[in-house]
Amino acid sequence: MVFGFLFVVDLYAYKAFRLVFLRSKWAPFLRYLYWGYSIAIYLGILLVFSSEPTDAIRNKGYGFFQIIFAMMILSLVPKLILIVFHFLEDVGFLSQKVIQKVTNSDRQISRRSFLTKIGFLLASIPFCATLYGIFWGRHDYVVKTLNLSLKELPKAFNGLKVVQFSDAHLGSFQNNTTHLRKAFQMINALQPDLILFTGDLVNHFASELNDQWLELFGSLKASLGKFCVLGNHDYSDYMRWDDASEKKKNLDELKQFFAHSNFRLLLNEHVKINSLNQEIELVGVENWGKGRFAKYGDLAQALQGTNANNFQILLSHDPSHWDAEVLGKSKINLTLSGHTHGLQFGINLKHLKYSPVQHRYPRWMGLYEENNQLLYVNPGIGYLGFPARVGIRPEITLFELNAT
Repeated sequence: MVFGFLFVVDLYAYKAFRLVFLRSKWAPFLRYLYWGYSIAIYLGILLVFSSEPTDAIRNKGYGFFQIIFAMMILSLVPKLILIVFHFLEDVGFLSQKVIQKVTNSDRQISRRSFLTKIGFLLASIPFCATLYGIFWGRHDYVVKTLNLSLKELPKAFNGLKVVQFSDAHLGSFQNNTTHLRKAFQMINALQPDLILFTGDLVNHFASELNDQWLELFGSLKASLGKFCVLGNHDYSDYMRWDDASEKKKNLDELKQFFAHSNFRLLLNEHVKINSLNQEIELVGVENWGKGRFAKYGDLAQALQGTNANNFQILLSHDPSHWDAEVLGKSKINLTLSGHTHGLQFGINLKHLKYSPVQHRYPRWMGLYEENNQLLYVNPGIGYLGFPARVGIRPEITLFELNAT
C-alpha cells in the first residue's frame, strides 16, 4: 500500500518534472537523481519493514529509520504540491483537446507548463523549510516566558519562577547529548525555583538511557526541587512484550533514572511546597489520554489529602485530560501538559497559529483559560519519528507567577 502510493506519486510528479526540464542539458543527470533518490527511499522502507519492529525502533536501528523517514517527507510533500498544479494544467489541456474535437477546430494547441512551474516554485517552500527543520530547526531551542497574575497564589510565592519542559524522547538523539546539553544550560541560566518535566522521557525503551543522560538531567538545578510525570511513550505500551516482567522492569528502570537524577516522580500523588509558612500543592498524575490511549492517571487519588483552598499546579502529560477531568470538575488552578509536539510542523506566528494536530487536539499548544482555570501545552523539547521541527520550535517555558 505504501509502495503503491509512493510510486503513483513519483510517476505523476516525474511527468511534471519532464515537462519542465525535458529540454535542459541537465535532463539526464536530473532524471538519474530523481529516480535514484526515490529508489533509495523504497529500499530503505523495505529494510525497515523487513526487520523486527522492536529492532527498527531501538537505538541500533532508529537512526536509520529516522533518515529514511526524513528523506521520504522531504520529497513527498513537495511532490504532492507539484502534482496538484500539474493536474490542473492537465485538466486544462485535455479540456482544450475535447473542445477542439467537438468543434472540429484545426487550431494548434500547444502544451504549456505555466501552472506546473508555479507548482515547482510553491513546492520549493516546504522543501527548504523541511531541510531547515532537519538540520537546524529541531535543535533551535527557544525560551518562552509567560507572566501570570494569579489571585489564588499566596504572597510568599510572588515571583515564583517555574520552568517546564516536556517530551524529551531521548532515543531520537542517538546518545548524542550535545544539543540537549545546550538546552539544559539555558534552563539553569533561568535560575528557576521549580523545574517540571511533563513526560515522554524515552521513545519506548529504558535502554535509550545512559550515564551521559543521567549526568545531564542531574545537572539541572532548582531551589525548590525538580518534579516530573510519565508520558504515554514511557510505558512502552506500543511494543510487544512476551514477558510482562520485562515490561515492568523497563518501566522500573525509567523510574530509577528519575530518582538518580534527583527528579521526584509523581505517580497519582501530590507534594506540598512550603515558603514562609504558606504552601502550594504540586499534583502529578500518570498518563491519561482520550481515545485509544491508556488511562493510568487517577486524579481523585492524586488529590487525596490536598487542601482545596491551596493554589494547585497539575502535571498531566496529555492535554485532553484537562477537558475530560480537570476543567470545571476540580479547583486546580494551573495544568501543565505536553504530548502534542505541535506535530513538529506548523505555523507559529503572533497572529497566526496552525498545525494539523489541532484537528485532533483542539488545545494543542500554548496557554488556554476557562473559568479561571489555566492550561499550558508545551510543544516539547525533543522529536519523535520525523527528525525535524518545521515552524514549531523546541520550547523551554518559563512561568513567572505573580500574586495579586
